[in-house]
Amino acid sequence: MADKFESDLDKVLDGFDKAEKVRQASTQQRKTEEDTFENDFAAIRKNVIRPVFQSTVDRLKARGHDGQITEREHSVDHQGRPSEASIQLVIYPGGKDPDRHRGTEYPHLAFRADRRNHLACSHVSTMTPGRGGTAGSKAKYQLKEITAEVVRTELLSLLKDVLV
Repeated sequence: MADKFESDLDKVLDGFDKAEKVRQASTQQRKTEEDTFENDFAAIRKNVIRPVFQSTVDRLKARGHDGQITEREHSVDHQGRPSEASIQLVIYPGGKDPDRHRGTEYPHLAFRADRRNHLACSHVSTMTPGRGGTAGSKAKYQLKEITAEVVRTELLSLLKDVLV
């Protein structure tokens, strides 16, 4: 009787060990894919999005406005909540002093990485102090779809909504 129990227990434990190896391999594969996506997003952010954002800030400043670019890397807070990698351009119409106001009160365009789904999502806010506005997700892109032209189109749409 004890031999049968031990044999059955070994079968159960072997089954668990086998399933655990599959889970660990799947978790490692997903992590590898997410890390690759994050690296690819960082390259798009650096080589495509940021240059368009920077040239836009330069043009805005030349015309009496201002803008601020912020970038964030993927991180996990002390409670285990992830924060995705992103790049954001906050626009200060009329050259408002960005140090005096929170960026969420001003129009912005952000591109955020979605590691789990391997997408980049654009988020647009037309919020302006004293005027209100809207904010929300605008589009989802495969990384290969994000070109300078896509970024310019999204920015121009935002600027038309805010400045005109």
